[in-house]
Amino acid sequence: MKKVIFGLAAVTMITLAACSKDNCKVCSKEGSSTVEVCESNYDSNTAYGAAIDILENQGYECKDGKAVTVPN
Repeated sequence: MKKVIFGLAAVTMITLAACSKDNCKVCSKEGSSTVEVCESNYDSNTAYGAAIDILENQGYECKDGKAVTVPN
């Protein structure tokens, strides 16, 4: 019984780790490269919000999501 409980706990932890959602925004501006800003890269939610505000003040349009990389 302990092996079953331990196995289920391990599977649950792996699933939760794989499904953790990182709050990211993709910011783009005509004539400039696309910038991906993720909350996990900042020490606080305030710093993350400030980074988004700065980009938007520079003319970037920021949308929820993650940048998609296309292999060559």
